[in-house]
Amino acid sequence: MNNFSKIALVCLLALLCLGNAWMYYKKNNTTAQTSQTTISSTNNSENLTSKGTLIPQAQENTSPPNETNNLPTTSDKENDSVVFETPKAEEAPATPAPPPAKETAQTTKPTVENLEDVFIQHQLVNIKHIDPSILVDLRYATDNNFMGENVYGDISAAYLQREVALKLSKAQEFLKEMKPDLSLMILDGARPHQVQQKMWDLVKGTDAHKYVAAPSHGSIHNYGAAIDLTIATVDGQELDMGTDFDHFGELAQPRHERKFTQMGELTSSQLANRVLLRQVMKKAGFRNIQSEWWHFESCNIHTARKKYKIIK
Repeated sequence: MNNFSKIALVCLLALLCLGNAWMYYKKNNTTAQTSQTTISSTNNSENLTSKGTLIPQAQENTSPPNETNNLPTTSDKENDSVVFETPKAEEAPATPAPPPAKETAQTTKPTVENLEDVFIQHQLVNIKHIDPSILVDLRYATDNNFMGENVYGDISAAYLQREVALKLSKAQEFLKEMKPDLSLMILDGARPHQVQQKMWDLVKGTDAHKYVAAPSHGSIHNYGAAIDLTIATVDGQELDMGTDFDHFGELAQPRHERKFTQMGELTSSQLANRVLLRQVMKKAGFRNIQSEWWHFESCNIHTARKKYKIIK
């Protein structure tokens, strides 16, 4: 074999060795890639939900805890209520509550001090300070009235607006000129609105309601411009007027006097006493009404509202 043939044989053997080495390398590299792919697929399959969404891998929480993450379980709450409960301070004995205002109003009657203070605040005058000869018998300060109870308290003085009291003094003078042994007797004068409300509550829904002014409109008595009165002897004996004060019926109404006189239910003497009362009161500037023989007004209700304040 010549040299050229030897060289060719050596090159052929070298190529064969390189080819074998390349095949070996190729085979090993393919196997490693296949193994890595298998491992990766397996890991991914463990992180998929049933809908195929990849679940993020859990990571260490480095952010500060919040109230939601640290909410206690049921047992934790029960333990907290025992372990962390702040002891309550010792409580002082409870002060008894005062009785309701309604009950107080029902059991407490106005006193002479507070009722007279109200009259004085409204610049009303005690009729006795104007004319001491006029008699006073406040029926609503006793139980001798249609309500059967005292709604004024202990007061015994009658109060009126000053100009009304002066008119009344004039009427007393006229009566004394005609009948020196007689006197006017006041049965009611200025009347607080709170009393008007109580009277209305007692009569509403009955036949007597037409004789009592509704508190929403007010009575002229609530302005100190009206008087309920009769005539009496100087020793306090009332003249017979045919009915008592606050008689709720036609017999007490001046508009029916002629009818009842003709029927014999109102005597001529009783009628004469009523006429005498109207005569001296009208001469002094008062006006009477047709539903009550005892009621007289210094002016009408509209004028009273303009001139005076309502008495609370």
